[in-house]
Amino acid sequence: MQQIGSKWWKFDFHTHTPASMDYGKADHQIKQTMTPRQWLLDYIQHGIECIAVTDHNTGAWIDKLKPEAENLRSEGHSIYIFPSIEITAHGNIHILGIFDIDKTSSFISQIIGATNYSGTEGDSDAVTQISPQEVIDLIISRGGVAIPAHIDKASGLCTVHPSGPTLKQILTNASAVEIIKTHDEYETNQPGSSPLRGYISLQTGLPEIIGSDSHHPSTVGRAFTWIKMGTPSIDGLKLALFDGDDSLKRSDQHPDSPNIYAENRITSIKINKTKYCGRINEFSIQFHPWLNCIIGGRGSGKSTILEFMRTALGREKELEQLSSNKEMFNSYSKLARKAQSRDDDGVFLENSSIHIEYLKGENHYRLEWGYGDQQISINRIDGQNIIPEEGDVISRFPVKIFSQKQIYEISRSPNYLLNLIDESSIVSLTEWNYKWENEVSTIFQLRRDVKDLRTNISTKSTLTGQLNDINQKIASIERSSHASILSNYQKSLNQDNLIRNFITENVDFLENITNYITQTRPIKIEINPELFINQNETTTQNKILDIQQKVEDSIITFNKTINDVTNEIKGLSNWFDSSALKQEMITNKNQYTTLVTNLQASGVNNPSEYESLIGTRKALSERLSKISTDEKTIEQKRSEIVQSYKKLVELRKELTARRRQFLVDINDNNTNFKVNVDFCGDKQFLESSFRNAIDKNDTTFINEIYNEDGNGFLNILNTKIKEISEDNDGIINKIQDLKNGFFDKTANTILDVKLSKRFFDFKNSLSEEEITALICWFPSDSITVKYNDGRRFKDLSQGSAGQKAATVLAFLLSYGDDPIILDQPEDDLDNQLVYELIVKKIKESKCKRQIIIITHNPNIVVNGDSELVVSLSQQSGITDFLSFGGLQEREVRRNICDIMEGGKDAFSQRYRRIVSA
Repeated sequence: MQQIGSKWWKFDFHTHTPASMDYGKADHQIKQTMTPRQWLLDYIQHGIECIAVTDHNTGAWIDKLKPEAENLRSEGHSIYIFPSIEITAHGNIHILGIFDIDKTSSFISQIIGATNYSGTEGDSDAVTQISPQEVIDLIISRGGVAIPAHIDKASGLCTVHPSGPTLKQILTNASAVEIIKTHDEYETNQPGSSPLRGYISLQTGLPEIIGSDSHHPSTVGRAFTWIKMGTPSIDGLKLALFDGDDSLKRSDQHPDSPNIYAENRITSIKINKTKYCGRINEFSIQFHPWLNCIIGGRGSGKSTILEFMRTALGREKELEQLSSNKEMFNSYSKLARKAQSRDDDGVFLENSSIHIEYLKGENHYRLEWGYGDQQISINRIDGQNIIPEEGDVISRFPVKIFSQKQIYEISRSPNYLLNLIDESSIVSLTEWNYKWENEVSTIFQLRRDVKDLRTNISTKSTLTGQLNDINQKIASIERSSHASILSNYQKSLNQDNLIRNFITENVDFLENITNYITQTRPIKIEINPELFINQNETTTQNKILDIQQKVEDSIITFNKTINDVTNEIKGLSNWFDSSALKQEMITNKNQYTTLVTNLQASGVNNPSEYESLIGTRKALSERLSKISTDEKTIEQKRSEIVQSYKKLVELRKELTARRRQFLVDINDNNTNFKVNVDFCGDKQFLESSFRNAIDKNDTTFINEIYNEDGNGFLNILNTKIKEISEDNDGIINKIQDLKNGFFDKTANTILDVKLSKRFFDFKNSLSEEEITALICWFPSDSITVKYNDGRRFKDLSQGSAGQKAATVLAFLLSYGDDPIILDQPEDDLDNQLVYELIVKKIKESKCKRQIIIITHNPNIVVNGDSELVVSLSQQSGITDFLSFGGLQEREVRRNICDIMEGGKDAFSQRYRRIVSA
């Protein structure tokens, strides 16, 4: 696999082969049998990728190892040989010389010859004729890296020259030092015992590496140093040693691999058939998991790359959320359209396409966008298989994209940061919104139910009067001599209705239960025999099957019981039809029928009125009984509304609490800025959200509601909220005071604001739905951002454009592990802010999340230690690469200097004028 940019390599700086006389120590057979391939495999087994072959005063095995290493690389192993030597300098001081990977055994022999070493090659039985300092200078002059070996041990520099000017002189041009035990380790074990005290006092700042100094396979991998570079080379090694701690980690302090990447990251973008990019050949960038910097001169197309990524990742609508004048979205829209002419701002053609490959853990995806359908398709890559998948691109493939203009807008309106905070798993806004909308829906439905019930109850007085009149007529008839016949008939009707209703309702009830059981079966687990094999597993299996059988048996028993009771109830109906009571009822009805016939025969007008009156009274009584039930239901629903509103209030508090919790670690870990959430403190969208609730989305009633002069009850509410910003319950009460002015039809003031006659009539004309929306309305939270000016924290609004942008950018880099893409974020910043704040945040963040920056600031690229630098240019109207790689590659460094500093000569001249004048 091709190495993209820089990574941490497991580097052993100090090794020995059978070319060293003391290889194998007492094990003479190992020296005779060891082969170059086996020697390399021993290191591969321990994960060592870069080996400095430092035999004593010889390079005899280098030419044997290099071709074998190449063979192993062709087999898929990662192993690189750095031709090296351990020179025994004058005074028996050992010095490591490490050279580029293209050097040979012959080259090492020339180095030995230049030192005037007169001893045996492969042994340390003599010393060089030149001093240790001269040995170091020789190694450096031949393009190598010079490292005094094991300076705290035998034949080490500090054991020969514990302190003094000689020690300082020898170290003057050294590239690094090899230290086996650190100064602190010595002093912890025995204070005053460290041989490194003199070295420490010099404060040379030299990088401190460690190697295994292995003379036997059993000691391979016991010590090593992590080195960050691109493809292994002497240039990469030199740059890593120059960077020091940023590119170097000792195994005794960092035994585990630093190559830890975020779960989510963009691996590549491929652009085809756009106006300037990929028009002839596909334009493709492979990205590093850490810091990627895209640089280029004006018009090179570097910023357009970000907009291509915004398009293919479906993030264009984020531009609409930032600015009320839609300027940024309009600019993007002009860019993201089909070019009609050469001078048109549009960059797409009819067949333009963008592919972005995205890694989510172990799963590899490709997002494909085409200008033709303007849609993004999701495809999972499984080996050679491309598997289409459904889903929302924004939620499935998280990424943050910010241009310099976006950062500027955020610094002007920090409340936008709420959108970013709400995307976090701590806030989990989607889950919270579900609960919130569910509770709001409950309140709306309960209030609709109450409204419907009130409509029915409004007829209570009329129905009560009608019932009184009916009762008086019935009483008049019943006071006649026929009262007992009429009374018995009425009683029989009531008894028959009661019994028939009892039978019908219970039969229906039991049938509903039977139907439910029939339609809803218990969960039945199909046991897979392969899952339950041993005794413990089969015991558990039997327990499950036993309970499952009991459930099925109980259902059978329950069904039988239901069937038996149903038959008994139906039997009650048959029994009742032949009962003595039924015969009495028949007698009473016959007597009533005879009475009616006799009355008609006697000329009584409307002799059946009594029966009609009885029916009417029954209907009226039932309606009034329903109204009585509805009155109780209304009280119950009003109680439910109160409880639901309390839940709504708690949910509103919970949202702010989640947002504040998200900010705890960010604020604790930053000394340059603080971000706080103010409960219901928003003023920016206060008026619009309130007007939306009462469905008055215009500019009327500004004196009552809100105006820029500070008038209106919303201004007063916002002021009162700020006065008690830490008292959530007090804030809720203030909001309720405002709402109460709408609920009270007689109120002619709201929060002491006198209402005009027009507004008084308006607020009393609000519909039930609008009142409910007002009940569920709360002001949004607001964001307060403060920056440290060196003395104290000040509100962001008081900062310069650069301070505002730097603070927002630092915040954006302070949280999250999703990829972040930035376009020239440094535009409003001075170099000191870039270096002291932004570069620091980039270095802290890049191992936790992928960062892609389009920039023209060398501080970000160089001091941010960019793992991958992509240099672009435009030739004949086509965007193309100048260079692609890590910082240690000469062509990359040259392009950084040319593009960002005006070239090496211009940079050197500026430096001399500033520093040396």
